[in-house]
Amino acid sequence: MRKRLPIKTLNFYLVIHLSVLAFLSCDEPRVAKLNEYEESAKEALDFESADTRQDLSVEFKLDVSLSIDRSFLDEGEPTDLLDMEPEHCEPIEPIIPVPSGPLPPLTTTQDPNGYGDHEGIKQGGIDHWESASYQRLVDTLELYPEIHFIATWDNEAGQFVMNGGEPAQRVELRIERSDTFMGSSYELISGELAGIFPNRDPRYWGSLESLYEAYEARDATSYSELGYLTDDPRFGLISRSAQIYPDPIRRILTLFEAPHAPDVVYGVWPGLNGGRGSHGGLGLLQSRATLLFGGAGVRSNQMIEREANLTDILPTIMAALGAPTTSGIGPDGFYEDGLYLKRQDGRVLWEALNLNPCERPKHVVVILYDGLMANEMNHLIHTDSPEVELPNMRTIMQRGSTYLYGASPGFPTMSAAGHITSGIGLLPGHSGVLSNSYFDRSTREIISPFVILEDPQGFLSDRDRLDTLIERMFAPNIETAAEALHRAFGEWDGEQGAFVAVINELMFRGADFSTPKFLNPNGSSSHDDSGSKSLQTYQIADRFAVLQTQRLLDDMNQAVPTLLQTTFLTTDKAGEQAGPHSNLVREVLVELDVHVGTIMSAYERRGALSDTMFVFISDHGMELQEPNMRADLNGFWRDSGVGVSFAQTGLLYFTSLKIEVRPVADDSSFIEVYVSHHDTDEPVENAVVRCSSCLTTELTTDQSGQAILSLPSDTLAEDVELIVEADGFTPLSWPLR
Repeated sequence: MRKRLPIKTLNFYLVIHLSVLAFLSCDEPRVAKLNEYEESAKEALDFESADTRQDLSVEFKLDVSLSIDRSFLDEGEPTDLLDMEPEHCEPIEPIIPVPSGPLPPLTTTQDPNGYGDHEGIKQGGIDHWESASYQRLVDTLELYPEIHFIATWDNEAGQFVMNGGEPAQRVELRIERSDTFMGSSYELISGELAGIFPNRDPRYWGSLESLYEAYEARDATSYSELGYLTDDPRFGLISRSAQIYPDPIRRILTLFEAPHAPDVVYGVWPGLNGGRGSHGGLGLLQSRATLLFGGAGVRSNQMIEREANLTDILPTIMAALGAPTTSGIGPDGFYEDGLYLKRQDGRVLWEALNLNPCERPKHVVVILYDGLMANEMNHLIHTDSPEVELPNMRTIMQRGSTYLYGASPGFPTMSAAGHITSGIGLLPGHSGVLSNSYFDRSTREIISPFVILEDPQGFLSDRDRLDTLIERMFAPNIETAAEALHRAFGEWDGEQGAFVAVINELMFRGADFSTPKFLNPNGSSSHDDSGSKSLQTYQIADRFAVLQTQRLLDDMNQAVPTLLQTTFLTTDKAGEQAGPHSNLVREVLVELDVHVGTIMSAYERRGALSDTMFVFISDHGMELQEPNMRADLNGFWRDSGVGVSFAQTGLLYFTSLKIEVRPVADDSSFIEVYVSHHDTDEPVENAVVRCSSCLTTELTTDQSGQAILSLPSDTLAEDVELIVEADGFTPLSWPLR
């Protein structure tokens, strides 16, 4: 029986309820009426179907009389946000999304997702030339129990194929995507999803205490120098049987829609990445990114138990600022109205926003803490007796909403992909930025997005180099946050429009102020390839982000940004060095809280703090790893015998052959064999062609990729069986089976 896994549903009553709100202006009697409509509006704003709808939130009461040490603020004490009111309140009609439903799919030459025909360069997944390579991986799985799953898109069958699960009970899934004018869904054709991902609900272990209780203890003796005690509750792992994998189908399968999609997506069991703390996997803890909203335009004192995704961040910011909706491409590749982005995978997190238009923020600050698990930040912000004090974060979150279970990123849970997903509202397969590194088949080169931040001066001084990298990184027809805000509110002309600042972030295309412009306003070039970065290097980068923010806001000739996006990197390095709940992570958070205070003070000096929404996020979670254990992926590729062009962080690109066999013109006693590179069609020289039934049983190809074999008089060309091998390629048998 086929099982339907819906991508999304729409709630028709959204328009009705928001239309009521649109007629309410900001005088006190009518504002009071907002309370009467609030609960029904919550229901109307829930885009999930009624049978799956969960409670939006649980009221969380914060003791606002906490004694806060404000000495952490290095430049003055900002006024308590609870005491701040906008200086004036002009009636503003709420923006009303128009969920009119998707139109028929885009008409393209080849690709249903709008990327177009890539001029013969093979897209993701496998075709008939590579099916044997995938089967080699399947056959080798039994030798490598540390491999959790492998998956591919079978272009010939038009199905997604996934193999994996417990080593003693490996299963195969086959999944089809069904597209109609009403939307899309994934249909399970064969196999049981629970055989590979038995637990998929992310709403577990919301508190740090419940997570500690779920951990299986590990011996922390060898980690004592990191501050762990014997039987330390922080030093543990979730057992394999209890692991949870949020939204695995969508997160994996959309990767095959990218221009540089892999042939195979793979995953190892959580805890086997190596190192101390790690991320990159599909499991819950590596997928639990931080998500908090505070300040202007946010509902106060909420602990929200609803699921959220990093794709939801930018649409929510656009809605909070009062951007008009637009038509565009929704998460399933169909045109829709009522979107906030031209390409949008996420929803608006209405449950976190104050729907009173008088509370609408004029400015938004997004601070991304790289690699910070939500449980850790939530605990330190909301517990009565935190291990360390974060007074500036607590000040902001006095008027805030916290997502108990954080937000899910895409897959792989790597930094570059998570930064882009949170910054432009698209899953990695739709943004085109798949991971910290991925592969370009057309050039046979590795794409590494972070190279921009490693050499900003060099890229800015060579505009063609920068444009080329951006074009290779991103899928076509997507918007950065700056481009979306300029479309919605107009380009900044010195007096009006949207002014967007992007600091220490990757998605700076279109920004009015950015790190490359700050570093290199005149275009001089310098290059520093410093390799692996130390914790101190990340700390310097974080301080530099704050310096840029101060310089920007202290320049009275510059506007206060409509949107400021910035990143703190040190949390990721600390988590990798010492684990997600380590003393080192908490020490780093104390230092970063000082930076938050500096940013608050800069906004206060401009008189903008009371009108500013703060969004605190991370790009992925973090999970302690099994001490001294790492999955042997290199052994897996080697023993399977497949050719590998690139394999890293869940993405595998084959190095494969194609052959063409035909009789020699006017002489059927010979056959011509042409061997070429599967991805580029370039001839492969020195490939060994073996034919046991030929008079010439073995030859190597020449510079043109050709070998000519002689046949016995009673043998036809179509009866010949060949084996073709070349260094670095998967061996190929002919005819294909």
